[in-house]
Amino acid sequence: MDTLFQTRVYVPGRSKPDLFPYGLLSLLCGLILYVLMPDEWFSVPFILICAGLLYFQRYYFDSGKQELYGYLGRYLTLKSDCIFIDGMKYPIEEIENLEIDINDYDGMERLSAYTVSTVRGVNNFVRFKYQGKKYEFPFYLGSANHQKDLKALVQTFSKDQHHLKLITCKS
Repeated sequence: MDTLFQTRVYVPGRSKPDLFPYGLLSLLCGLILYVLMPDEWFSVPFILICAGLLYFQRYYFDSGKQELYGYLGRYLTLKSDCIFIDGMKYPIEEIENLEIDINDYDGMERLSAYTVSTVRGVNNFVRFKYQGKKYEFPFYLGSANHQKDLKALVQTFSKDQHHLKLITCKS
């Protein structure tokens, strides 16, 4: 059969560091020192360390500027009669509750309350039930055109096959 769409499966690795507990601990140490010795300067470095850690967490780790915490694995291929994921073949007629969740693509800018972040294109999922077992695979979208092509393909498929559902698509 002809390949309709192909991308890579995202394999999550370690999670990004969370500096909030360290910042909170530093703030508490600074506040305790300030309460115990209000006339001394000992609390200032702890409070500055707290501010630095929280700033770094918010504007670097949460901004999308950091490295990708995982890697791109084998291919996810959509064909008209089956789906190939990580070398396994899943026939369309045997798949139940197929959902494709499209959220972002590599380089997409997302505005939040405190920064503009660049996302990596790995917050997309294929979910389905096959032979009584539930599967969920995150996958990578490399560009806005890649996202648009998949969205059009899913909308075409969902008209023909009632068990396919497009969950979200944020452009």
